[in-house]
Amino acid sequence: MAIQIRGTFDVKITPQPDDSPVGRMTLDKHFHGDLDASSAGQMLAIRSAVEGSAGYVAMEWVSGSLQSRNGSFALQHSGTMDRGVPSLSITVVPDSGTGELAGLTGKMGIVITDGKHYYEFDYKLPDPAISIGHVIVCAANDFTTVVDLIAESFLHDPTWSWAFPDPAMRRRWWEICIKGAFRYPWCFRTSGFETVSVWVPPSGSELCPDDEARVAQILESLVGTRAAEVMELLQRFEAAHPREEPHYYLSLLGTADARRGNGLGMALLRENLARIDAEHAPAYLESSNPANNHRYQSVGFVPISKFQAPGGGPEVTGMWRTAR
Repeated sequence: MAIQIRGTFDVKITPQPDDSPVGRMTLDKHFHGDLDASSAGQMLAIRSAVEGSAGYVAMEWVSGSLQSRNGSFALQHSGTMDRGVPSLSITVVPDSGTGELAGLTGKMGIVITDGKHYYEFDYKLPDPAISIGHVIVCAANDFTTVVDLIAESFLHDPTWSWAFPDPAMRRRWWEICIKGAFRYPWCFRTSGFETVSVWVPPSGSELCPDDEARVAQILESLVGTRAAEVMELLQRFEAAHPREEPHYYLSLLGTADARRGNGLGMALLRENLARIDAEHAPAYLESSNPANNHRYQSVGFVPISKFQAPGGGPEVTGMWRTAR
């Protein structure tokens, strides 16, 4: 599934000395937004004797980050103006992607409004090669490693950092959540613990009954005087959670820091969703970091609710994926 991003860019076009009827220019661009990058390029252009008719070709090398993936790639331009009617094609040069952008394909559009330049970039990146044979249902002796990996991957999460500013206390909360999920055979890991997923099946509950009964006391031990506002946040999670239709609930999905940016977490999620699709069941998750929303949308989740932590805190998006 293609991902579409939009943003702005600045461009400096510098004509080069040349006696040829073909104009030659250098390009110096800076992209802003999900594509945070700079580029350098060369452009050739001809303006015809007929007003409003012209053509250009260009190549540019783009280096930076694309939605947190670092690397470089080339763009190829071909544009014409036919008596005032524009036509433009900008495509990623096949196999030009490097680093975490290896295998990138896509097309870019440009819109100029009131002198400001905007880009629209539809792109695809290949999934890492994770087969079902490399995905393992977590065993009881995996518990501590799963907690460690989730604590590491959520270290800078805006919502959970707001709830539990002390990483040690946040880890204790993950222990409680993961202990509840480990009652079911729906916690998965890759063979080298690169990434893990923690699910609650339709018939399950997120916390063990004894922990559910003492959430208030647990929060007091973890955050002290902030227990009431963290409890309010948890109640907002609960209020947004749809209950009308049985579904699988993705409680946690995390990737080890050393393996981030390779698409491993999303590959594991796709593998898990294939299992859920085999049961023709829906799924639900909360995205506690808006930067991840587009990733979940790329595998079929749709935003159905939004809420904030108390006091105008971080935003959370509830997302639903219909049964296949």
